[in-house]
Amino acid sequence: MAIDYDKLDAANVTFPTKKIPVPMLKDFFPEGEEPEWEIKSLTGMEIALVEESAERVKVLKGAMEAFAKGTVKGFKDGYDELLNQSADATPETYMRWISLVRYGSVPQCPEHIAVKLAHSNGGMLRRLAHEISVMSAMGANLGE
Repeated sequence: MAIDYDKLDAANVTFPTKKIPVPMLKDFFPEGEEPEWEIKSLTGMEIALVEESAERVKVLKGAMEAFAKGTVKGFKDGYDELLNQSADATPETYMRWISLVRYGSVPQCPEHIAVKLAHSNGGMLRRLAHEISVMSAMGANLGE
């Protein structure tokens, strides 16, 4: 039997959320509130942005290197310093974790906060990213 596209079109779409305990961040939650980071399943567009996150840094670095050829070498050095490392040394997995936590947090996590968390508590960021990946693989709730 073929899929009923009309029924699928009419179905409500809700993205599930989940709260992950983050006791190491208790100082950043209101007093008396459980330190829990709320995450959600990603949309297709967000998944694509996550998958392309490492590639965007490579493209930007390539553009800066092309611009820096010749007399503007200092610009490239400044760019590398801004990133605190060369883009070639930035693992794609790291960029993916940053993007997963950025897009999968409720509310959305600012990128610089995700980077700070990656630097200060990489294991926690990795767990959040993993949980977001699992939820996203299961997808949204259709028709509930």
